Amino acid sequence: MNYGKTPEEKAVLERLGWAPFRASSDLQLVPIRQLALFKEMQGREKQ
Repeated sequence: MNYGKTPEEKAVLERLGWAPFRASSDLQLVPIRQLALFKEMQGREKQ
């Protein structure tokens, strides 16, 4: 993501109360994946 590098772009983001964009790593999804795995493992134990 390149937005937010120039002074003009930084000014726009500042007016909005935002910061320059950063690439997402999808780490926010780790707890969801852990829950899905836990549910899958629980289902296998019942079989």
